[in-house]
Amino acid sequence: NVRKSVLVLALILSDVIGDPLDFIAGGPTVKDTSASEDSLRVLKELYITEAIPPSVRKVLNEEHNRNADQELDTLDWSLVQNVLVGSNKSACEVACARSVALGYLPYLLSTQVEGEAQDIGRMYISLAKYISLGLQGYEQNKEASDLENLLLSKFNIDHNKLKQLQELAQKAVTSGKKGVCIVAGGETTVIVKGKGIGGRNQEMAVAAAIELGESDHRLRSSLKVNDGRRSSTQTKVTFLAAGTDGIDGPNIAAGGVITAGFMAETATSGLDAKEFLNRNDTYTLLSKVDHGLNHVITGHTGTNVMDIHLVLITNMQ
Repeated sequence: NVRKSVLVLALILSDVIGDPLDFIAGGPTVKDTSASEDSLRVLKELYITEAIPPSVRKVLNEEHNRNADQELDTLDWSLVQNVLVGSNKSACEVACARSVALGYLPYLLSTQVEGEAQDIGRMYISLAKYISLGLQGYEQNKEASDLENLLLSKFNIDHNKLKQLQELAQKAVTSGKKGVCIVAGGETTVIVKGKGIGGRNQEMAVAAAIELGESDHRLRSSLKVNDGRRSSTQTKVTFLAAGTDGIDGPNIAAGGVITAGFMAETATSGLDAKEFLNRNDTYTLLSKVDHGLNHVITGHTGTNVMDIHLVLITNMQ
């Protein structure tokens, strides 16, 4: 309990989307705004009140719990200082700074990415294709329009963000930068259908590789320049998804990193990436392809600010 004249300082590392202090590690130093009635209401809404143990129902209904809730209101919470010392946002900001040092223009897309891992992997490749068209000068053609509609309707990417990404792609060309680096983070989920070994980030990486392989591997195109000659341009996409704690499921990998060449490597090895993905066996697939070089392996980092996703779109002209 927080007592008067006692200063409490909490240094908080967030592994929760949105950084709600009352949810991180249960929020032991944050005033609880919920009450016993809230728990009872949820149980009733789900029609499971009678399904929980009688001892739990008894505790929730006891008068002293209501009194405890009221007692919290009388405490001096000004003596508690909660300091967020690390979060997914801070990790993403460092990644942005590093991409600048490597010659890329960064764009922090979101630190609250949620959803099914395979879908999110496909979304990132759609974004990469969209930006690639901007790097190649085709930001106004039908393919770009179709991709924009897909990103707006299926993946709910804000229209202003798409506009900013196209402007960034054009700036990368005019300023002579290597390309664009999309940085994002959050925590996705996996729909388990098989008995394979993997994790959400490896699942995302393999889904992204398949999507990239089914589109133009290098997203190639040709541009007409002012004097009538044709200038061949080419972009290379690299995608990485990894857990900042160094753990991605019950295996030694933190995640995976892929390029357009990944699917060619799987074919050379006689492997079917879709089959591995369908049985959630992405760790095994990544281990077998190119001697496991597509794995991200860091070991346990001793920290956890959720996952980080990087999409590099490099101008190869």
